[in-house]
Amino acid sequence: MDRAESKALVEKALWLLKKAGATQAEVKLALKNKQELNLADNKMSLYRTTQDIALELVAFSGYKKSAKRINQIGENQVEKAAREVVEAAKDSQEDEANAIADYQPAYQFQSGPEVCDFENVYRKLDGFIKRAREEAPAVNLMEGAAEFDTQEFFHVNSNGLDNFAKTAFYEFGVVFMAVKEKKRSSFNYSGILQAEPNQEFYEAGSIMALLKQSELQLDPQSIPGNFVGDVIFTPDCLGDVLEVITENLKDRSIYTGTSIFTSKLHQVVAHPSFTLVADPVGDEMPNKSYFTENGYLAKNKAIIENGVLNTYLLSLYGSRKTGLARSETIGKNLSVAPGTTLKDDMIKGIKKGILLGRFSGGEPAPNGDFSGVAKNSFYIEDGEIKYAIKETMISGNMRKMLFDIKAISADRRRFGYATLPWVHVDGISVVTA
Repeated sequence: MDRAESKALVEKALWLLKKAGATQAEVKLALKNKQELNLADNKMSLYRTTQDIALELVAFSGYKKSAKRINQIGENQVEKAAREVVEAAKDSQEDEANAIADYQPAYQFQSGPEVCDFENVYRKLDGFIKRAREEAPAVNLMEGAAEFDTQEFFHVNSNGLDNFAKTAFYEFGVVFMAVKEKKRSSFNYSGILQAEPNQEFYEAGSIMALLKQSELQLDPQSIPGNFVGDVIFTPDCLGDVLEVITENLKDRSIYTGTSIFTSKLHQVVAHPSFTLVADPVGDEMPNKSYFTENGYLAKNKAIIENGVLNTYLLSLYGSRKTGLARSETIGKNLSVAPGTTLKDDMIKGIKKGILLGRFSGGEPAPNGDFSGVAKNSFYIEDGEIKYAIKETMISGNMRKMLFDIKAISADRRRFGYATLPWVHVDGISVVTA
């Protein structure tokens, strides 16, 4: 389906919604094409292409709303779905926060290469496999893929909104674990995005460092005893922390009052050294998001700046529900500003602590308390990394932890979907198994 056919589809779907009785309506169409070269058990396995289509119909009956997503887009299927979603809207609960974006000028954006440089992707995947076998021979590359992704997005509404964006980028990801005789490390994973496949996969992000660490994790030890002390969040693990932060800034967490940041807008919520930026259209982020979910232009913006919470990540609905400002950005393509301490110097300054590679645990409680298991992690004592640790319980409080930041590294990892440093915090409880 070419662009003209896609545009005709969303316009027809919008017309069908209004014909069926919607007082207001919007339609979103997402088309995703993927060319994928897979690996399994240390070898290239297969090449395939996939296509995904998602058509979302949203109907309003006054302040009542219903939505339906379909992937069968024949004329009969779309007309049937339009009738069904309008009838569902009439029977839904009224909520005065329901609305669609006002009229805006039509926007069109495009980024990324037009076609896949397949020969280069093949060469880089082959080079990665060989390099991994040389430098981390005990590691089994369980599964992974090098991909070229093309995404087209259309969004129209009955107020005249008419947005289009097309993005294309390269993606590489791998899942792995070390295996030697009867020993096995915990599995781990990493990935990167690239605008062009110019950088070798084994040089990007944290991938090679994590492969080598997996071999060290074949012989984990228990920590010498329980303590409350220092934890260094690696860039990979920090990404999980940022997901928790952004989720606590979105609609439901804010209007239900269950967020750890309830009533904290424009207040200090973290150490002054901490700045978190969303870069939905950042130059270094190939998977760009040009629009918010309601269709407004998305902007690069500091979510937390020098410790101060600048914005909640509220949609139009969340804004109307709470009476607070709608967010001009989205919680995607995140970066944490660098500090002044090198990561190695950060480690040298720790008397007793953990280098946290991965954390497995539930969402923090509304008061910020969290607990879970440290995986793929290392014990630090007297400024040195001593050994890989067995899975170990850690706990703390997210609110307090953000204030207890002692250092942020000057060096950062660039993943293409995030740019993140190492972050040193104290006051974390570490409990041996």
